[in-house]
Amino acid sequence: MSTSSSFNNQLRLEMIQSNEVNDVPSDPVKIVNTYNYMDSVDRGGALPHWRQLITNGLNATTSLSGIKATLEKEPGSGYYLQLPKFNGFSKIRYDARGDMCRFVLPTSIYLSGASASTASNLALKRYYSHIASIESKFKGLVFTGELKESLAMMRSPAKAFRRGIGDYLSVLRKNGRKLPKRKRSSFVRETWLEYAFGWKPLISDLDSAVKAFYASDCVRPIFEMAYGAGENVYRSPDGPFQETNGPLSWWFTVDRSETFHYRYFGVYRSTGNGSLNSHTFGFNPVEFVPTLWELIPYSFLVDYFTNIGDIVSSWSYRFLASSFTSRTVRQTHVYETTNAYMTAMPADGFFYSYEGGGNPGRIRFTRVSFERTPDVGTPLPTLELEVPGMASLKWVNILALSKNLASTRRSLAS
Repeated sequence: MSTSSSFNNQLRLEMIQSNEVNDVPSDPVKIVNTYNYMDSVDRGGALPHWRQLITNGLNATTSLSGIKATLEKEPGSGYYLQLPKFNGFSKIRYDARGDMCRFVLPTSIYLSGASASTASNLALKRYYSHIASIESKFKGLVFTGELKESLAMMRSPAKAFRRGIGDYLSVLRKNGRKLPKRKRSSFVRETWLEYAFGWKPLISDLDSAVKAFYASDCVRPIFEMAYGAGENVYRSPDGPFQETNGPLSWWFTVDRSETFHYRYFGVYRSTGNGSLNSHTFGFNPVEFVPTLWELIPYSFLVDYFTNIGDIVSSWSYRFLASSFTSRTVRQTHVYETTNAYMTAMPADGFFYSYEGGGNPGRIRFTRVSFERTPDVGTPLPTLELEVPGMASLKWVNILALSKNLASTRRSLAS
């Protein structure tokens, strides 16, 4: 946590008054109104891996709070000139210039009328609405279409290969026992090679599909930023105020406003608990010729088909959830002069003529307090989505295949 603060030296208002009699100016009088206001910012600890967090759709928000004040000014000026109509009378001049509407600066008690809860509720409503639209997009298979297509590229050749292994064992069991024992070993080898050439394209397609799948975006978390903002504003004019410098007078009102601004944001993530790529590539059945007692290695069945089944099943669903909800709150007070005008009195008389006028200028004071919270723990639903057509893995059934293997061995051994 780090803290910094500084005085805002802009919060200083001054006005200079001067006048002259018989062409002899008097010493000017400076009126200064100083408003000692300290800006402050408190920052949370640094996140050294924040880029990686953002890339993975995780929370990279840190805490932040503080207060800041600014003052915008357009200086004003005005004059009043009293000119004698006869000799022996004095010429009198009044001048005023600088930041003439000094009463715009508030005291430590600020306007309090805006509703924080109204702003927060509006922001949450929009936040949840955005989440609902993202959820609908996910459920509408915007992303699961590609996932389904990628999984189907693996499942289709894997199912055909699995079915082919079963067919191979069934043929051996049905026809092998009709042969003399001395011919059964050659029948096993020849039948294997006959099937192997048919399996080779399936295995090639399957290996390519697995490689392409793990190189695609399907295995990465999919996420989208969700947010909602809301504010509530309260305004109350104050005044009119009057200031006077000799015969010069100016009036103005102060437009006071208070605003609560809430913003909720988070990442709606779609994550799949997929298995690592432990698939064994490059199995070539042509290079392996089983014996009568092997027929096909059981370890190959487990490693190959169980792994393919794990890939398909683990990626056939995704969890939708928002792992965090951050919040930013700003409370803004604005005090601004309006309806400012100046008069010079009196009007022309018998002994004197008068002229005067000017513009009091403009002052706008803004004070902002803010707070950012990394996680406010807003509860959100967690959903589990399945890719249509990917739920069933009955085609894997390693146990049935192993029983078929054992039955074939016993049949050929008898």
